[in-house]
Amino acid sequence: METLPLADAKLKRAHTKSAITRLKTYIEKFDVNSGSQKVLIERKQRLSELCSQFEAVQFRIEILENADPSIPDQRVLYEQHAQQRDRFEDSYFQLMANYTLIESMETNASLSTASNGQAERSRETRVKLPKIELPIFTGAYDDWYSYRNTFEQLIHLNEDLAYIERFHYLRSSLKDAASDLIKSIETTAANYHEAWAAVKERFDNPRWIVQKHVSALFEVPAVRKENHSMTRELLDTVLKHLRALKALGRPTDYWNDLIIHLIISKLPNSSNTSQSNTQAAGQATDPPLPVATQCTSGHRSLNILLSTAIVHVYDTNNQIHSCRALLDNGSQMNFITKELANRLKLRERPLDVSVAGVMDEIIHANKVVNLCIKSRFNRFSEKMDCAHHALISKNINERKKSLLITITFGIYFSLLQLIDNINSPFTIADSIYGSTFFIATGFHGIYVIIGTLFLSVCLIRATL
Repeated sequence: METLPLADAKLKRAHTKSAITRLKTYIEKFDVNSGSQKVLIERKQRLSELCSQFEAVQFRIEILENADPSIPDQRVLYEQHAQQRDRFEDSYFQLMANYTLIESMETNASLSTASNGQAERSRETRVKLPKIELPIFTGAYDDWYSYRNTFEQLIHLNEDLAYIERFHYLRSSLKDAASDLIKSIETTAANYHEAWAAVKERFDNPRWIVQKHVSALFEVPAVRKENHSMTRELLDTVLKHLRALKALGRPTDYWNDLIIHLIISKLPNSSNTSQSNTQAAGQATDPPLPVATQCTSGHRSLNILLSTAIVHVYDTNNQIHSCRALLDNGSQMNFITKELANRLKLRERPLDVSVAGVMDEIIHANKVVNLCIKSRFNRFSEKMDCAHHALISKNINERKKSLLITITFGIYFSLLQLIDNINSPFTIADSIYGSTFFIATGFHGIYVIIGTLFLSVCLIRATL
């Protein structure tokens, strides 16, 4: 391009403009529905090449004409060159805009076709939903809020229904005492609001509804025997009324003590006391029953609602015994009472671990046994290590007696050593034997005194 003479460069520019004109004619006659998108892309790329070609040719022409001494007026020549560039750029950018517009039209057409096809497939595969039946309200206050919310959303606020239609729906959804309330109101479009207002005035009474739910809580039938289905029914009934009261704005989250006492009072007497021989965090297939256990640590007393299960356990002779297990999903250890461990004749191993219980009570387990439990209904069995201690079996007096005996021996030993030191015929300054004797017995005596003081503090804390 840099070696072209002026005449050849002008001819090349004319050919470039002719190619641009042909592309313009093609784009004006292009049909979006029948035209080829690939051809359109190729011609758009060709348009970019022609633009680069025109720039090179025009630049060559401007250099040659500016260097020609036969052209005296350079200002006129500059204006001619600017006009050439302006006309070409106008045509070029107009064509590029047309190409982009056609591409977007084709994209939208393809998306519309795909969307229509997807909609057709969706209509073909759509599952027909069942008909929504209006709830029937008989005048029970427990069902009022559920009925009111459903009726208002489906019928009362439905602008597509005429008032006479809403009135007929209202009559068909009311039965018994609720139906008698609007029986005397004539079924007309003008009377619909009057009928609905009468129903709301009679039954939309939050204070009365709260009283009904509270009364229902205290009137829940008691569980006469240990049965998991009856116990679950009791809990479901209590939770249903609690959820309704919470929806009415009552602070049910602060009623825990009251609700626990209420549930415990509805359980059978055999479940109101702790009759468990073992507490295990294991799997049991027997349906769990909530029971109230009482934890007594000194002067403290706390009622806890736990689930239980009857399981089989093995003794050292591989004989099966039945016992009740307390299931505590918050426990990180397994515990067994000392009485049950002795009855099963399980081999004990030493253990030294501190256990934090309810109300931050700290106890120490000093023995561990290996226990095998088995389900009563299938082949499930599990071996676990269970810790026990005198405190776990509520034998606090045994711990106090053991501490008192140990402290007595410590004091007795210290008194004997004191008498020995007073009555000895030599002193610490008498030769090597005297200094060695007093240093050895003195250090040992200090150790016993410190241990005695430590055990005394433990005894004082155990009695508080």
